[in-house]
Amino acid sequence: MKKYISLFAIALLFSCSEDDLAILKTERNDLKEAISLHKASLLEVEGKIKAIEGEEKKVYEVTTLSLASSTFQHFFEVQGSVEADKVINVNPEATGSIRTIQVEEGQRVQTGQVLATLDSEILTNGIKELEVSLKLAKILFEKQDRLYKQNIGSEIQYLQAKSNYEGLLSKLETMKSQEDLYIVKAPFSGIVDEIFPKVGELAMPQGTILRLVNLDKVKVESEISEKYIPIIKKGTVVALNFSSLDKQMESEISRTGEFINPANRSYKIQIAMENADHDLKPNMIATLQIKDFEQENAISIPANSIQQDHNGNEYVFIAVKKGAMLFAEKRTIETGLSYNNSIYVKSGLKTGDRLIMKGARNIKDGQEISVRSKKA
Repeated sequence: MKKYISLFAIALLFSCSEDDLAILKTERNDLKEAISLHKASLLEVEGKIKAIEGEEKKVYEVTTLSLASSTFQHFFEVQGSVEADKVINVNPEATGSIRTIQVEEGQRVQTGQVLATLDSEILTNGIKELEVSLKLAKILFEKQDRLYKQNIGSEIQYLQAKSNYEGLLSKLETMKSQEDLYIVKAPFSGIVDEIFPKVGELAMPQGTILRLVNLDKVKVESEISEKYIPIIKKGTVVALNFSSLDKQMESEISRTGEFINPANRSYKIQIAMENADHDLKPNMIATLQIKDFEQENAISIPANSIQQDHNGNEYVFIAVKKGAMLFAEKRTIETGLSYNNSIYVKSGLKTGDRLIMKGARNIKDGQEISVRSKKA
């Protein structure tokens, strides 16, 4: 009996040992897994610490621009077109078929030069008939005048003869003056740009015979917004660019309009120009650059140096020396107009500041920097 009890105790003891071993192994596995997780977290935290410490210790190389005051100017651009100072369509003053055209297209003519003549045969025949009647009236008047002075004949006969003679004389002068209406003359010196009818065609005062152009002087016309009325005046300097000629020049506004166009709230300006070589043609397009702002002793900076924070405030970085080291300092600025990639700074910067250019977007306020100077 004792033998059976001993065997049972041994079996029970062996069974208990196996359970404890399983529990211990489970605990061991749990601890290993926890240690592995904590090691990964530890490595991640240590990596972040090293990255931050390395970033703080890293010295960025940047370039700077030494700021100096200068005169800042702003211009706006508008389109304009060339108009000839003198360009007219020449019309006849009488009706008649065209007898001769005495000029050619492209020909230069002088004031008063005959351009064309119209058929005036009817008028000429009328003048001849009138001249015959005038001769007779003159003879009768002279005869009646002699008789009247000798107290022969009545006063009425004398006055009738005189009136008839003087009336025909006046009518002849009128008809002869109408002969000029059949001769078309140049009203000013210029170039015959285009001839419209041909010899033999009927010409009337409502129809154009030719276009005469004088390009010695031209004007450029444009329209600008009414907001510039207080700024843009007669005498304002304008830079003109004629792209079709690859030609630039400067001139002054010679006239400003007095009427605001209600459709687009603009008014006209004119720039009178000499055109001795005649290279500026009517309707040629010109680009006008007009100055609308100027500030002396101004600080201006490149547009690409400006950054914005999440509130929309504009700022730049300035290189500031502290002891033997250089640091980046964030400056909030107030800007004005921009022109040609340069922005006028109203406040926040001063002459002598060293504006950080290259590398400005990789640094932060207080960052230690290494500067490779870059002059303006």
